Amino acid sequence: MSRLTVVRLLPVLDFGGVESRVVMTAERIDRSRFDFRVVAFHRPGAAAERIAAAGIPVEILGTDPAVRNPRATVRLARFLRGLRPDVLHASIAEANFHAAIAGTLARVPLRIGEEVGVPVRSARGRRLQRLAARGLHQLVGVTQATVDWLADEQGVPRDQLVRIYNCGKPQFFGPVTRRERTGRFRILTTGRLVWQKDYANLVKAAARAFREGLDGELWIAGEGDLRPDIEAAIAASGLPDRIRLLGYRDDVRALLDDADLFVLPSVSEGCSVALIEAMASGIPCLASDIPGNAEVMDGLAGALVPVSDEAAWARAMRRMADRPFGQRAALGLEGRVVAQGRFSPEIYVAAVEALYDGWSRAAGDASGADGGGGDAATAEGRSTAGRWTVRSASSWNRSSAARSSTSRAPPARRPTSTTSMRFASATPRSWQRSAAASSRASP
Repeated sequence: MSRLTVVRLLPVLDFGGVESRVVMTAERIDRSRFDFRVVAFHRPGAAAERIAAAGIPVEILGTDPAVRNPRATVRLARFLRGLRPDVLHASIAEANFHAAIAGTLARVPLRIGEEVGVPVRSARGRRLQRLAARGLHQLVGVTQATVDWLADEQGVPRDQLVRIYNCGKPQFFGPVTRRERTGRFRILTTGRLVWQKDYANLVKAAARAFREGLDGELWIAGEGDLRPDIEAAIAASGLPDRIRLLGYRDDVRALLDDADLFVLPSVSEGCSVALIEAMASGIPCLASDIPGNAEVMDGLAGALVPVSDEAAWARAMRRMADRPFGQRAALGLEGRVVAQGRFSPEIYVAAVEALYDGWSRAAGDASGADGGGGDAATAEGRSTAGRWTVRSASSWNRSSAARSSTSRAPPARRPTSTTSMRFASATPRSWQRSAAASSRASP
């Protein structure tokens, strides 16, 4: 049986919940059944390093993924025509948009998009995404709330939708090592410093709780464009010694194990990986009462707090601190059971493989009808070396010209070492870097 060639498409490969899921898929997918490859438009980073170190080819198209950038669609279409994959699986709105158009132009037999939440879009943005959905065979929602929004608000047919929950990274599902702490009650939140997280309001709520008698401290781990605003909110709170902005951290499991409470005050979430990982680690959690968080927490008693309600958040944090350690530990273990049963890496990868398998027969039929997809010899002959290529405009022009003078058969690929990655930048420079070194450098 030939392997299905799968292209996993993202706008960028830096750090974040979607990128971490793609890393886990790359490391765990059954390579006897799937020739898995990862493509991003620009900004390779830690996720690209990890994927390439796992021996999975990574391609960086070298262009802005913005919907208004037609060059992104053209470069993706040319790449797909050269590779001729069986499956194109995109995540996030920009990648979904380009995948729908480029995948159709390249005759990819199965085109999948994925919405990672319930976004706030303009009327024009909603129209564009509805049009893009018509070029996709399947659209994944990361929660039932997302699936319902796609059907009810975006008009996507229900039979085109499938729900696949996000997952947490494996280290968060390891043994629980929590212990009773001494000193101030430590409240932790993690995530990008963006408006959706509502961190400025959290700072106000924490300061209010501290003034009302909670002997506590708030730690915020993450980076983002709103750092100056959050720093200003911390300064305005009058308690800068008790509210700390930690910046980006790659030791989040250790931070969770050394905290007393995890909080997620977001005004918008799909299926929060930060929340899943906190629950999996066994720490008690509080989250805003928006649909995505409610679905993740699955009815955990007292875990939801009214969104953006400063007084309610201050009260909820004080009440949690007043509980004995044993009660808080029991609440944490209840959340861990939920995470283990619904959000583990094994469950996620099995669901993704089932999605690809379920469409394999249809993809085979489509490839026979429209010329897409490769045969067994082609699929088995493709390299699975860890290759990271950043494409420049000139390289695309040369490769396009070369392909136009040949048949639709995939171009021959030079074998690539499984212990190195090749970086071909938009400048004349090129260099080699060992995958082992890259693996050590990644978080």
